[in-house]
Amino acid sequence: LFQDISSNSKAGSEVSDWLSLQDGIDKILDKQKNKCTLPLCQINQYQFLQQFTTLCIKGMKRISASIHIAKWHNDGDGVYFASHIQTLAQHYQKFEQLPIEQLRWSAQGLFVTNNKDMQRVALTWVQSQKAGLVTSAHFCRVLNSTILPDLGIALRNPLSNHTA
Repeated sequence: LFQDISSNSKAGSEVSDWLSLQDGIDKILDKQKNKCTLPLCQINQYQFLQQFTTLCIKGMKRISASIHIAKWHNDGDGVYFASHIQTLAQHYQKFEQLPIEQLRWSAQGLFVTNNKDMQRVALTWVQSQKAGLVTSAHFCRVLNSTILPDLGIALRNPLSNHTA
């Protein structure tokens, strides 16, 4: 899912503390409330990091925090998702930036997800939802059944959870 950690720009042996990381994440998310400049997937990652740092500051161990978040946002036991949250948090703690994603989308999915109107409407919908209640499966259903048709975008096949 992510490129090798060593390929990122801020490679150092120092690890930042959770409080300073949380301050930075909060500032990034606050900027996104006023003017959306990041893709939804990155906003999502920052929200996971915000939840993760909050749990770690409250004294929860990293593995427990990632499992807690995964169960909260995912159906099932969430072990696979928890490992991705753990990896994301470790990477962000070390490099203070999100990992560079390796995108493997179809041409159709890439076109739709780069549509600025779709991004704006989807972000508005996500922001109107209660924090922590939107799962990827729920978002995907709304995207395919409401957002895309309302924008006049007809797809041969619905977007998958991964693409959404």
